[in-house]
Amino acid sequence: MIPVAPNDGVTHGVIVPSAGDANFAGESAMVRFVQGDGFVKTPSLAQHLYLREWNRKVAGGSRGNALQMVLADLDEAVRYARDQKQYNTSKLRAFSMEERDLKALVRVIKGQRPLVVHVDRAADIRKIVDSLARFPDLRLIISGGVEAWRLAPLLAEKKIPVLLNVLDNVPESFDRLGARLDAAAILDRAGVPLAFMSTTPYSEFRSLTQAAGVAVANGLPWERALRAITAGPAEIWGIEGGRLAVGEVANLVLWDGDPIEITSAPTAVMIDGEWVNLETRQQKLSERYRDLLNLK
Repeated sequence: MIPVAPNDGVTHGVIVPSAGDANFAGESAMVRFVQGDGFVKTPSLAQHLYLREWNRKVAGGSRGNALQMVLADLDEAVRYARDQKQYNTSKLRAFSMEERDLKALVRVIKGQRPLVVHVDRAADIRKIVDSLARFPDLRLIISGGVEAWRLAPLLAEKKIPVLLNVLDNVPESFDRLGARLDAAAILDRAGVPLAFMSTTPYSEFRSLTQAAGVAVANGLPWERALRAITAGPAEIWGIEGGRLAVGEVANLVLWDGDPIEITSAPTAVMIDGEWVNLETRQQKLSERYRDLLNLK
């Protein structure tokens, strides 16, 4: 899938761990979609936490218990950070987590890595924001956030970014009853830092620009939609790129039309200052079998 991404105008992506047998899923990585050395750009980008309706099963089926377990883990990280040297001396009260997990969460509470919480329901988002306020250096990012628009003023005041999948707007569960197509426009008008995302590379590389078009059709200004797939994600993740300016990293996509129009396509792509070969195996096969009468 790596060579396919630039053909859809995508130069970089975030590889995100899935929820497993714990609410904390692990850390994500920033990658660039060129083959060869340097595929992984940042081996550790953010810590990911899943607190959606179906994630409560690892906490005894309770949303409240899931959040309390998360807060207990972060409190342990605070205790570990106070005196790491005493960890292996048996002088400290026993910890429930391994040291490598504690170190990962220490980076979170110190603000060295953002905490990305995958959550949709407005009531859950409010509870998370209120509960995590006791960790003043923690940098919170809401991912999914189907009902985040309900809390737009609060998120704007706290400067909490939202990663939004514009095409994921169906109220398919009780967590998502407030799903609406103009959520991006509501969040942007309130001043919430915003970036668009997709959930799987196998079918949704191209959907990123299509989502921007859907957002524009539902009230988001064109310039803000373009920003949500360029400078917006770069700022939220704290990485270089996303804008055309002197001194910025050279990531450039040339289109044959409006980038958020479904009929437009990239004609040239530059990643980290190098032009990318847009010829793919899929294209070669298409050309080879386009005219079956010419096959020998």
